[in-house]
Amino acid sequence: MTGASTGLTARGPAWGTCVLLLLLAGGTLCAKEREWLKEAIRMESLANEARTAYWCGRYEEADRQFAELGRSVHPSVILYLNESAMCSLARGEGAQAEQYLRHVDELLNTYRSAEGEKRAVSAFGAEAEKVYRGDPYEQAAAYLLLALLLMDRGDYDNALAACKSGILADSDASENLFDSDIALLHALEAKCCLLRGDQEAFRARRDAAAKGVRLTSLQVREDVSKRADLLALLKMSRAERRKLGDKRTDDQIRAEIDALSATLDRRIESIDAASPLGPLYSGDYNVLVLVPSGRCVRKVRTGAEAEMILFVPDPAASPMPDLYLDEQSLGEDRLLATTVDVDFQATTRGGRRMDAILRGKAASRATTRGLGQNLTEVGSQAGGIGGLGLALIGGLMQGTAGAMTPDADTRCWQTLPKCFHVHALRLGPGSHQVRGSHYVYFGKRNEFQRQFSLTDDTDMAVVIVPPAVHGLYFARSDATLTERDQEGLEQAATLLVPPPTGLDVIVRVGVGDDREKPEAIAPDPKRLARAVRQALLARGIPAALVTHDEVLKSRVSLAQKHPLALQCEFVEITKQGTRKSGSYDTKLAFSLVETGTGRTVLNQTVAAACTDIRNGPSTAFYRCVESAAAEFAASPDFARCRRAGP
Repeated sequence: MTGASTGLTARGPAWGTCVLLLLLAGGTLCAKEREWLKEAIRMESLANEARTAYWCGRYEEADRQFAELGRSVHPSVILYLNESAMCSLARGEGAQAEQYLRHVDELLNTYRSAEGEKRAVSAFGAEAEKVYRGDPYEQAAAYLLLALLLMDRGDYDNALAACKSGILADSDASENLFDSDIALLHALEAKCCLLRGDQEAFRARRDAAAKGVRLTSLQVREDVSKRADLLALLKMSRAERRKLGDKRTDDQIRAEIDALSATLDRRIESIDAASPLGPLYSGDYNVLVLVPSGRCVRKVRTGAEAEMILFVPDPAASPMPDLYLDEQSLGEDRLLATTVDVDFQATTRGGRRMDAILRGKAASRATTRGLGQNLTEVGSQAGGIGGLGLALIGGLMQGTAGAMTPDADTRCWQTLPKCFHVHALRLGPGSHQVRGSHYVYFGKRNEFQRQFSLTDDTDMAVVIVPPAVHGLYFARSDATLTERDQEGLEQAATLLVPPPTGLDVIVRVGVGDDREKPEAIAPDPKRLARAVRQALLARGIPAALVTHDEVLKSRVSLAQKHPLALQCEFVEITKQGTRKSGSYDTKLAFSLVETGTGRTVLNQTVAAACTDIRNGPSTAFYRCVESAAAEFAASPDFARCRRAGP
């Protein structure tokens, strides 16, 4: 692992958050600043397109975009290299992913000191705010992935160094307040020591992994965080505590800490860590299969002056893939209880839950009481530019606030999953294969396979599974259905209708005439699904709606009773003409799916138009959906496929 400076001297775009915002809000941009701002907007716009492609399973497209963004030198290059690595992993190109992550390591070492960063960003001019290094959880994730890739090709010395770098990134090295609590990093470090023949170091690192499991157990998380809050409060002066509305004395706080610690430490020690770690604890494994699940938290700006950052979790759950190892099912029942909980790592430091980042520093519940409750989210929708506080809506650029501080930086690694599930296995020498497929509701998507070989007892193999096609799901997936929506669900002939896919919370309307104002709609997926169901019922086809969570939880049991499902995916909506005349044109893709096999037996893209321009895009959109669904339900191909059955 290298720690040498890479001597960055190339020129790149400025990401000076505070300066650019102040200039944008009320100042005058000079020619160079305008060029920098233009380049920053272009790059983040491309990055958002790449993220959308990644989460929709278009990894090659996303990889091209991120690779282009990571080719030049600029303050966000580390971010784009990390996201490039995720694209390569999704495509099964471990060597390329390792190359990206090694470059990240070089840059992180270059920017390790303030002097090094100052030299590195000197090419950007005085307006450059700072280089993106990533939060501790992001640095730890990069080193975790690098360690896994190095272990896969037998480079255990460098894998051990990567583990140590990840643990250091996740620890409070400056004040030595806490160690890393990412159990898998410690377990991998232990395995590397074992493979190098160092039994004593193996036992020490194994114990560190067990400690990480205990401290992050759901049984104690809340109390561990509460104790850390109290310890932090005790370090404040009386005046600081009074500003937060806390009137407790030092003795009162110490008494609370002692009372909490008296039981908490015993509870922590009583937690069985060996069982959740499984083979990771004993070291008796030579194959690791990591399965990403969900989508990691994102950062949004809040506060009266957008001076504070909150971590917002992605609410939509995503399904686990069907996995097979050498043609034998690798089911969820074989997963280890230990996971890499990326969301937890993002929102805690040393087990202490952080509600926000205030002016660049993590702020816990204990230190944010005095901030007030009226926090307004700023710039969090529609492809906001990380670190610049801008929103791109219909091609228009708007500043969020002239008073925004330079620390409200929302850049974050958006291709990380919510968590990594882990299989740890012992296989014999020879060639092996992991294959699998993801599902979007009942339809099979993104089939994959990974080949690997084992030669002897010192050989290791690591397989990282591609993520679910999470971007096709609607962000708000907690819709409830009425009895009428699910009427006839008990009948085997009923056609299942899951929620429509391909929708965003805000859907932008493509406007053909540049003189027209940009338009957008906020689609209601339940209303759209009902329109599809109504079109089926109108033709005498029994159909029932099923919820997002219902399909994810009971896909197999639903498939056993209902052989077919009709899935609808949004493609686009455009506007032709002017405010007074013209049409709204909508395209939807309908798929008739065999629920048991996931095979699509019929797929048609149907276009519909609505000439009711005056009532706006929302009214037109729903009318188009109704028309398109009716047209598909009336098609001879649909009738033929239904008669043929699975």
